Amino acid sequence: MDRAFGSRAGSYDNAFHRQMADDYLKWIDLEPGQNIVDMACGTGLISIPAKSLVGPSGHVVGIDISGGMLAEARRKAIEAGADITFLQDDVTDLKNDSIPFQVDVITCASAFILLENDIPTLHQWSSYLKPGGRIILDIPTGSSRLTGQVMRLVAQELGTDIFYGTTRAELADSLRDLFQSAGLRPLHVFPSRVYRTVEYDLYNGLGNLRRALDSPISPWRTNLKVRDRAAEIYVNEYIKQMGRSGMMREDIWFYVGVGVKGDIPYSPLAKA
Repeated sequence: MDRAFGSRAGSYDNAFHRQMADDYLKWIDLEPGQNIVDMACGTGLISIPAKSLVGPSGHVVGIDISGGMLAEARRKAIEAGADITFLQDDVTDLKNDSIPFQVDVITCASAFILLENDIPTLHQWSSYLKPGGRIILDIPTGSSRLTGQVMRLVAQELGTDIFYGTTRAELADSLRDLFQSAGLRPLHVFPSRVYRTVEYDLYNGLGNLRRALDSPISPWRTNLKVRDRAAEIYVNEYIKQMGRSGMMREDIWFYVGVGVKGDIPYSPLAKA
């Protein structure tokens, strides 16, 4: 995982992640003096501007497993003059002393789907929260990425997990269930805006699938039988879903959820 994401550190900010980080900062509505932990913080797109919002009396910790991502985050923080603690650690199995204070807000942007053991991980994160503290995270919608759909179909056929992690949440209701299973109250669940619309033909789509299968975090890189089956399923699903032009069009958007520690009633939120 470190090698897989470290290689993307230089280009990570050029994707839709910057737009999503800007939205996260609006959604969490930080106040001076608050403490925030940014799980799977990447290059610090949330961590660094968050420090200016919580001020000198607040604390910001960014945690990521990728040394390459953290190196870029630290470089940017120094340039911004932001006093932030960046830690290299597995956010699904944090050390007891990783976070030495109670936390107001925990964020996990565009990363939760990659984590294994989702419910135990959320439960551990909640132990760091103050009463009334919040966790905000997102999940890609089941219809937003054809490659992800195919990976899931192949995994189901093989009876195994896929490299995106073991998260099963793809719908708003399942995100609420995820929070509740971890002992958190789902405060808000809502759709994000559409961050990107992509259109491609079957040839380029199969190229996307091949790159996913070749990823360092894919368990199927050298399994020719699985790769052939994945390509067969991909073609079938593409034909089912393509438009009249023969092209596939995908809107990339997410369900966003806010879980709170404590007995606060659920409040549906209609818009991002």
